[in-house]
Amino acid sequence: MSAGCELSIADIVWLESVGVDGVTVAASRGPERSEWAPERILQAAADGAMQVYGLDELEEVVRTWIDGRPVTQREQEHITDLVASDHLVLVGNRVALTAQGRATLETWSKYRPCHRREGGERS
Repeated sequence: MSAGCELSIADIVWLESVGVDGVTVAASRGPERSEWAPERILQAAADGAMQVYGLDELEEVVRTWIDGRPVTQREQEHITDLVASDHLVLVGNRVALTAQGRATLETWSKYRPCHRREGGERS
């Protein structure tokens, strides 16, 4: 990996502290991998692309949609974890970032995948 894509031990520890498997992420090619689903969910919330339907008096989400499609079970688990960890908040039928969610998304944004140039060289 190029220097811009390598994760330090401190980066891995921080990722672990917010519920992401830092060792797996360090070995992966970045956010296109499934372990980065929380990052994609935070970005969707920041973009205003998430909606929730079927909230009952117990505040349980029945259906969540991102970009007009229902979320997967794994994505719903990440959403539940992000709400519980104060990264996301439900506002009516929308999902919004908290200050902590914005800070986490900003930090994660520097860990974009390393793209390969023609000939196999990484940029």
